[in-house]
Amino acid sequence: MDEPLLECDPEGVASARAQTRLDSMAARSRLINALQGEQYTDAAELALEYPAQQEFIGSEVAMALGVTESTAGSLLATAFSLTTRLPATLAALRSGRIDEEVAAVMVGATAVVTDVTMLARIEKIVLPTVAGRSRESVRRQVCREVIRLDPEGADVRHRKARVQRTISKWGDVDGMGWMKIHAPIEDIAAAWEALTGLADAAKSPGDERTLGQRRVDVFVDIFYGVLDHGGFGTTLLPTQHGRKPHVGVLVPSDLLFGAGRAAAAAREQSSGASGNCETEDPGTRAGETTNASMGSESSGVCELVGYGPISPGQGLRIAARGVWTRIVYDPLSGTLLDYGTTRYEPPDSLKRYVISRDQECGGFGCAQPGWRCHIDHAVAFSRGGPTAEPNLSPLCEHDHRSKDGGGWTLTINPDRSKTWTSPLGRSRTKPPYRFVEPRPLESHPTDFDASGPTAPTPPDDPPPF
Repeated sequence: MDEPLLECDPEGVASARAQTRLDSMAARSRLINALQGEQYTDAAELALEYPAQQEFIGSEVAMALGVTESTAGSLLATAFSLTTRLPATLAALRSGRIDEEVAAVMVGATAVVTDVTMLARIEKIVLPTVAGRSRESVRRQVCREVIRLDPEGADVRHRKARVQRTISKWGDVDGMGWMKIHAPIEDIAAAWEALTGLADAAKSPGDERTLGQRRVDVFVDIFYGVLDHGGFGTTLLPTQHGRKPHVGVLVPSDLLFGAGRAAAAAREQSSGASGNCETEDPGTRAGETTNASMGSESSGVCELVGYGPISPGQGLRIAARGVWTRIVYDPLSGTLLDYGTTRYEPPDSLKRYVISRDQECGGFGCAQPGWRCHIDHAVAFSRGGPTAEPNLSPLCEHDHRSKDGGGWTLTINPDRSKTWTSPLGRSRTKPPYRFVEPRPLESHPTDFDASGPTAPTPPDDPPPF
């Protein structure tokens, strides 16, 4: 391998440059690691010095760094663990000898260990050996040492770990998403074997689905059945703001009723004509609602409420068996103008309007779905705040508490953006939810454009009309 390189670079100039680049990248990586260690140190010290309620320090950090509260909370929790439980790991990170991934493994794999002496022994054994090893290899060694040093306490720690079981989800590209389950490994094994058995039973002659695809299909069938029947066994689904849990999708009206629908259907048919693409999606089931979005023009993009944008064809398939609700948005700004319903007596109509307007929690950096939130008065009712759309916002439990007793203030602006001010006086504004992205300014006709029509006249009355 050396001879071709020497022939192309007889004087070694390119090799020297490559070595310099690699040395620069390595040095920069050590610096980044050291800076991350300083970030954790500052976060831990901030937690000790913060003058307001500790519950809302994550909100303060999220606002300052421009990240979500979940990310800020993770930063603070890791900082606390490194400074109080794993000082050698923090020192190695601050010196650039390990990276943030190794530090995260040390924090996660020792989370249930409470004996400080035991933690120090684990650090002494593991840290000198991490160079060049994968994250998973380091994690396994830490877990092995945790059990080896305290075998009698393993069951106790496992029982504590069971309390942390949880499930989470997040969106991906191309109308796809992920679900993550953290549970006792025997429960994971039982679920996996059950899914595999059901997937095997679901295979029929000519079925071209892979085993993995069949596992997913039988998995989602279980939960669509729960939505279809309004519960599971004797447990009924609860009602919030007049609705039971459901899947919501926003579909532009021209896709539902106009030429856009035919174009989308043609694209779906052509894209599913060959390969391992499905032309019939099993995901159009009951328990779904469709919001028909109406503006002067369509972006051709649908949206699964709480998850993100999806293709026109996917939106139409979901809409096929849904209960439709009319939503009218401003095509220039993308914000809600009007909300209607095909139901005879829509319950909690004002709450539904506010939820449809904002779609998610009004907290800065929070994406909790609006239907899971409280409908809160920005100006308290006791202080004369009206129970009217301009003064209402969906707020999750956490953000509701931050405003009512946590020292934070919320201002709903005329465009329905929301300005939050922290106990330290820092302010950030969450923009209004947009059903479509605003068109570029240069594409808006104005009074000064002699070649085009004048700008549209705004309505006399603010929404709702």
